[in-house]
Amino acid sequence: MSAAVSVKSEFAVPALPTKNLNVHLICKRCKDPNPDLAERFAEGDLVCRTCGLVVGDRIIDTRSEWRTFANSEDGGDDPSRVGAAGDPLLGGSSHLETTIIGGRNATSATSRDLNRVHNKTFGKTEKNLVQAFKNIQSMAERMSLSKLVVDSAKQLYKKVDDEKLLKGKTPEAISAACIYIACRENNVTRSFKEVCGATNVAKKEIGRIFKVLSNSVLQKQSEEISLTSYIGRFASTLDLDQTIQRTTNTVCDRATARGTLAGKSPISIVAACLYFAANMSHKTVSSKQIAEVAGCTEATLKNAYKLLWDNRKDFAEGVNMPKGIESLPEP
Repeated sequence: MSAAVSVKSEFAVPALPTKNLNVHLICKRCKDPNPDLAERFAEGDLVCRTCGLVVGDRIIDTRSEWRTFANSEDGGDDPSRVGAAGDPLLGGSSHLETTIIGGRNATSATSRDLNRVHNKTFGKTEKNLVQAFKNIQSMAERMSLSKLVVDSAKQLYKKVDDEKLLKGKTPEAISAACIYIACRENNVTRSFKEVCGATNVAKKEIGRIFKVLSNSVLQKQSEEISLTSYIGRFASTLDLDQTIQRTTNTVCDRATARGTLAGKSPISIVAACLYFAANMSHKTVSSKQIAEVAGCTEATLKNAYKLLWDNRKDFAEGVNMPKGIESLPEP
């Protein structure tokens, strides 16, 4: 046992000396080993509070930069951060851009070298992402979408960009499709027509991209659009009461379960069911009014309504409405 201990001690590695890299500042005038130093960021100086000697200069202010844009007449304090908040999808970048120009004492070669290094650190991919995120933000503002939807659209765009799923497609079209999908995932229903209205992208192009993404990226592939949110929006715009909304919801559920309106778009389904329910109430709403609010043609609405009217007894069974199925107009 003692022999084993001696072998270990013989081949033991001695501890390496460590160098203290800490910088200890001392005031040259006070010679105090524990000086009371103050950082004056406005002047960029490090000052000894005891004697006032400037110990260091050109210090860097690492704090957040704030500006005050208060009205001088009111005298209120209105501090505001300079620059946007960091975006984790861009590695913490705040979307600020840097431009390098030659100064009085700088040569053109120096400026070119600095620009070359800057372009390497901030590559083309990140620039394209910044521009795409700006487009998504702009589209979302025109559609009055929440930050949750915007963030979802940005995350989806980043995933598409990383996996190179849509080569050859324009960033505007991809952004529009990402917004449409983000609305679906967050139960904020928006139709293709509404998204097209906020962009310069054709409806067919958004549909093609949506089809690609729904097969490769979407996690909720089998989840259908909630028709209830469409019913609430359309009914609110048309000033229809809760009784009509409940009846519309019942008719939608029955039509979906029986497959009566299979193949029809969610908008045309809701429009037809809303027209069906409204005609059994005291509220007079024309098919043209509903079609305009829903964003579909009157012919599309009437084609879907005809399928409901053919089975009107089944859809109106047990529904408590002021009027019966006799009040339903014949298509």
